[in-house]
Amino acid sequence: MDIHRRMGAASFTTIFDVGANIGQSSQWFRSIEPRATIYCFEPVASTFALLRKATEKDNNIIIEHMAFGAAAGTKTIRLFDQFPVLNSLKDDLMNDNENAREEIISVETIDRYCLQKNIGRIDLLKIDTEGYELPVLEGSNQMLQEGRISFIYCEVGFSRRNTRNTYLPELGEWLEIKGFHFFGLYQVASNGGVDRFGNALFVHDSVYDG
Repeated sequence: MDIHRRMGAASFTTIFDVGANIGQSSQWFRSIEPRATIYCFEPVASTFALLRKATEKDNNIIIEHMAFGAAAGTKTIRLFDQFPVLNSLKDDLMNDNENAREEIISVETIDRYCLQKNIGRIDLLKIDTEGYELPVLEGSNQMLQEGRISFIYCEVGFSRRNTRNTYLPELGEWLEIKGFHFFGLYQVASNGGVDRFGNALFVHDSVYDG
């Protein structure tokens, strides 16, 4: 991982995988961080069942059936059962088919969760929530303000017309205020059309200062 190879960062202790789906990212994280505790968060019941099965042999992975957002509560989502990777908490990205199945999901904030679980620091916060990245980050405001998140790895888009992915400049400006700076782009791909997306890594100033 570039974090270690190019920056010389120490091994991670705590990783959050927000929008874990069926555990693809957690498997990658485990391959490079064999001792880290990985927290996987997935709100959709059917996808969570697959996540549980995929991670059941890893005692250092903690799975949670919930979403993160700007405020704690519940939210009704309309699901893409055939294409679960498209499921999003953004109202305009939900399945608009009149026969779409609905599910009520639990929403928590990262700040509240970390307080409840006595988690003092997140080394790597990965967010892949289909355009819902900023509300997730808004719910971690205290952790961000106190510099208790070191690296943020988010799925992003490169055009405002791509509403499915959070617009990279907007995310970058928001995080800069919190003391983060853009580091690099990874896994750039296309959705089959002209809109491209990828994963952006942001690093907190304290990492450089340390």
